[in-house]
Amino acid sequence: MRKPLFFTFKKKKAPPLIVHFCYHKAMTVYFNRVFMSLAKEADWYFKSYKWFEFDEFTEDIQNLKKESLLMVGPSLNVIDLLPRRYLGSHIVRDPRDLLVSGYKYHKWAQEPWIHERLNEAMINRLVLKGFKLDFDYSNMSYQQLINSVDQTVGLEIELNWRTNSLNHMFDWDYQNPMVMELRYENVFGNEVETFTELFKHYSFDNKMMEIGIKFVRHFSFENQKETGKTGDNQHLTMGVSGQWKEYFSDELKAIFKERHQDLLVKLGYEQDDSWCTI
Repeated sequence: MRKPLFFTFKKKKAPPLIVHFCYHKAMTVYFNRVFMSLAKEADWYFKSYKWFEFDEFTEDIQNLKKESLLMVGPSLNVIDLLPRRYLGSHIVRDPRDLLVSGYKYHKWAQEPWIHERLNEAMINRLVLKGFKLDFDYSNMSYQQLINSVDQTVGLEIELNWRTNSLNHMFDWDYQNPMVMELRYENVFGNEVETFTELFKHYSFDNKMMEIGIKFVRHFSFENQKETGKTGDNQHLTMGVSGQWKEYFSDELKAIFKERHQDLLVKLGYEQDDSWCTI
């Protein structure tokens, strides 16, 4: 029997595992809504992991039984746990805007941990003993604390809380060919174009692409704004970049420069330290 002259290769399928690496207030809710809805309609497994859920991720990654979309929060160092066959994405945002956006959100948000009494580990993480606070914070929650101090002190406390995620952002491998790098400032307002390229990176076929873009449009900021789901005391506020300029005092500029100037330069948000000229 003669051997065929040509072989037909099946179209490459999407990998069984896709992981999106994110940071609080860098479109996490938006990506979560898109991925959750897409996974539900396509019958993929979906789960989002917060910064304290390393053990849950470790267990789940060993027991995945079908195509999966996972979101991993800041400071969860899980790259070494991933199988060889995965694709991912990683998003950054101007760290100063991350700080301001998180501070504003934590002043009113309803997440349970924000309302729990500060324990010793949290007090140490926030370095509260380094502040000259004239009140007893031992029975306060995180939200009560940042609402009891002025804006500059509140932002510095928030900065202490975010130190781990900013260090993680600095240490991240930006040359990983498996991971597509994204910037909040480029995604916001260009959601369809960005996700089209992202889904290509994920190796989505036409059907998955169509499903995904449907939800990208539905959950976009502009669509949410039209339906009254943005504004003060809502997770989606303005989405603007550079808001840190309205919130950073000279004191906070100096603190941020001392701790995270290298990160701003590494990410390309600044070329030098002239931004914090006092």
